[in-house]
Amino acid sequence: MSIFNLKYIEENYKSKYYSFKSHDNDDDEDEDDDDDDKSTPKKDYKHLTKQEIGNLVNIIKLSLDKFPKIKKCCDFIDLADKEEINDDGERESSFDKYYRSKGTAFIELINGDVYSGYPDFKDGGNEAFDKDSKEFVKYINEEFKKRNRKAKFMVGPGRDDDAISYGVKSLVE
Repeated sequence: MSIFNLKYIEENYKSKYYSFKSHDNDDDEDEDDDDDDKSTPKKDYKHLTKQEIGNLVNIIKLSLDKFPKIKKCCDFIDLADKEEINDDGERESSFDKYYRSKGTAFIELINGDVYSGYPDFKDGGNEAFDKDSKEFVKYINEEFKKRNRKAKFMVGPGRDDDAISYGVKSLVE
C-alpha cells in the first residue's frame, strides 16, 4: 500500500512524466458515479442454473434432427469436465468458468468442425453452412421462447472459419 495515491498526485504534484499516464481509468470512475444518479436501471442478468442449462441442451439435442448437416458437425461439451486451466493454474470446468464470470457471460455448449457436415466448405460450401447456421440459431431461439426459457442461443464469439461454436447467454433477470 502506498502513501501517495493517484488523487494526491493529481492535486499536489504533476511531473513531466504525468502527461504520459493514461487517464482512461479516471474517466471510468467519473462515469460510474454519474450512473448512480441516473434513473434508468440497467438490466442485471443472473446465471442460468445447471438444471436450466441441462434443459436447454436437451432442447438443442432434440432440435438437431431438423438440421442433419449441422448435427454431423456438433460435439456437445462436457460442462463438468475440468479440462481447462485458469489463470491461477488450477483446473476448472466450463461450469466453474461460467459461474466465475458475469451473469451475461456466454457458456459454450457445442463445438466442432464444419467439414464433418459440409465437406465442400472451402470450395464454396461456406454459404450453405452460414445459411443453415442462421436458421439453426433462429429455430433454437424460437424453441426457447415457446418453452418460456430465459436464454439466448447464439454463435460463439471466438469461432474460427472452419470451427463451430454455439452456446447460450442468460436472459434471467
